[in-house]
Amino acid sequence: MRQARLHTSMRILYDHQAFSLQNLGGITVYYFELATRLSHVRDVSAEVHLGLHNSVYSFEEAAVETGLRVVGWRSKMRPGLERYAVNEVLTGAIAAFSGQYDVYHTTLYRRMPTVRARVTVATNHDCTQERYPEFFKDAGRVTRAKRALYRETDMIFCVSKISQRDVLTYYNVDPARTRVINQGVPHLRRDPDSAREFIASLRRPYLLYVGARYSYKNFAGLVEAFATGGFSQDYDLIAVGGGNFTQAEKSEIARHGVERAVLQWGFVNDAVLAEAYSRATLFVSPSFYEGFGLPPLEALTVGCPVLASSTASVPEICGDAAMYFNPTQPGDLVRGLGDALNDPERDGRRIRGFIQAARYSWQTNAEKTLAVYRELLGQ
Repeated sequence: MRQARLHTSMRILYDHQAFSLQNLGGITVYYFELATRLSHVRDVSAEVHLGLHNSVYSFEEAAVETGLRVVGWRSKMRPGLERYAVNEVLTGAIAAFSGQYDVYHTTLYRRMPTVRARVTVATNHDCTQERYPEFFKDAGRVTRAKRALYRETDMIFCVSKISQRDVLTYYNVDPARTRVINQGVPHLRRDPDSAREFIASLRRPYLLYVGARYSYKNFAGLVEAFATGGFSQDYDLIAVGGGNFTQAEKSEIARHGVERAVLQWGFVNDAVLAEAYSRATLFVSPSFYEGFGLPPLEALTVGCPVLASSTASVPEICGDAAMYFNPTQPGDLVRGLGDALNDPERDGRRIRGFIQAARYSWQTNAEKTLAVYRELLGQ
């Protein structure tokens, strides 16, 4: 990254909010990658106020290696509203005595009142609550918080064109106050020795699902299509991440008679994740909506074929390297699974996948974000 010579350091603050609510996930990795990469820039002083946390990301190592300032303490307190409330008090008090920041990049949809900053920016990762309020108990609260935040921010970063379009659709925002900057994608490295338990558990070819299984993610629709299409005769369906199956999920899987073929790995490290993608016959992203869609890109980086929903952002992000189906059309996922498993262009699509995934870099994300910070500050 180009390092401009300025007279003073740019002070940037990333707050606790996203890290209070999750230990890992697409939103938290976004801020971890951004903060650590900007800490390498000579005239930038980046701070992350984590408070009590148990993040999977190596903030302590980053603090030593890059000079990132981390205000946080490892804790066994579970992510959620209780940890959020504690951290709001802890980091809010610290921010009140920290002087003025140049840039305050809020990590969720609320501006902490004790933070003083020349400019405030936010990132719109998606508008899931706005599009599908029936799936969320707190949809109204989230949209009210975003509306209040977006009124006062100097810039709203959008991780895709769909993310930007939704901000302009649901909020009265000047388009000039939005900027599309795509996320990056990690390059997963295979390490079979570290994934021996996972490898030993594999019984036959499998379809792969990765991540949380909220209602809008449509995992239930995937299970139904997997069962009704007869795919369980030749394949397993493995869900990786997102915690253990709930009792409701177990009952739904049993109702379709595929409990022997639908398997689950609750939380995994990158070695297992890389192996899961690499050995899968097909990765499936059935979600009704994604603001960006990191798992499909992760799959492409290791040559795993991808079938994804055409209603999410994945067509924008993955292009013709993936195959698609319409989740709003009954039976189209069954059709999509059949087509993808018998794709005559599989080899060519795999090559296109490597090329497509290479377009998304966390370094580029950091450089473009920093350029906008400087623009807002008049530097």
